[in-house]
Amino acid sequence: MPNTPQQYSDVVTIFNGIIDLLIPLLVTLALVLFFWGIAKFIWNGGNEESVKTGKQLMFWGIIILFIMLSFLGILQLFHGDIFGGSFNFPPSLPQ
Repeated sequence: MPNTPQQYSDVVTIFNGIIDLLIPLLVTLALVLFFWGIAKFIWNGGNEESVKTGKQLMFWGIIILFIMLSFLGILQLFHGDIFGGSFNFPPSLPQ
């Protein structure tokens, strides 16, 4: 039977652990999306439809990066104000 959180800080710790795993993954996916858009833009310079698709991919990659990194900054702010600690990014691997 899994351990159930007994206090609010336990719930926040679990949530923080999930966020520690998701943020680097989502930032990486957004970077891949952005660079895929650059590749489509450059490789298919003569094809108007591919250029348009590449621009859209670059735009959405930048938007997703902005949202994720803003979310990371907000989490850092809340974590420092509520718990008096620092929010480590990227998370350190367990040893």
